Amino acid sequence: PNTAQEESGERAPSESWKTMSEMLDSKDFSLKWLDPSVEEKVIDWALSLKYEDIPEGVVAETKRAILDTIGTALGAQKLAITEIVNNFVKTAFPGDSCQVWFTGEMTSALGA
Repeated sequence: PNTAQEESGERAPSESWKTMSEMLDSKDFSLKWLDPSVEEKVIDWALSLKYEDIPEGVVAETKRAILDTIGTALGAQKLAITEIVNNFVKTAFPGDSCQVWFTGEMTSALGA
């Protein structure tokens, strides 16, 4: 490697992953490639956001989306694919910091 960045395996901000598989194979799920100024702006915006500032329509749609997500996940519990996915999560993302919905199984935050 020619630089400290290459030695650490980090990508330059201008480099992007060629494929999703390449990113997944690298096991680098960080946002190191993201321009820090963008990250800081998003964080500042999120920290200054007040519930009253969010339009009623956005709040209503968010509540609907959350209920839809929970309902879909609950309804899928008896499907064969759900067992396959849960087994994959246990194997690929071991950990005990997060609980998998409706199963009681534990996984990492990434697996959740």
